[in-house]
Amino acid sequence: MSRADRSASTRVIEAAAARTDRDELDLPPLAEVVDPEALDTIADDSSAVLTFPYAGMHVTVDETGAVTVDERTDAYANGEQALGDD
Repeated sequence: MSRADRSASTRVIEAAAARTDRDELDLPPLAEVVDPEALDTIADDSSAVLTFPYAGMHVTVDETGAVTVDERTDAYANGEQALGDD
């Protein structure tokens, strides 16, 4: 199945699982950090670059739909929340 056949939210989960060497079902629900339907709509219908934290990682979906998952080095990586976050 090509990237075009999978939603952005599915690609994020797959990339995070591969990066963390975890099963996709062992990851936290993506909906805890971003609305999956909104992510899919924005990623598929615009040239926006989306960046958000997920599963202790820093996720970027670029204007081409490519997903990049990197280790986080900010407060979230240590289990802390930034001011103003609920």
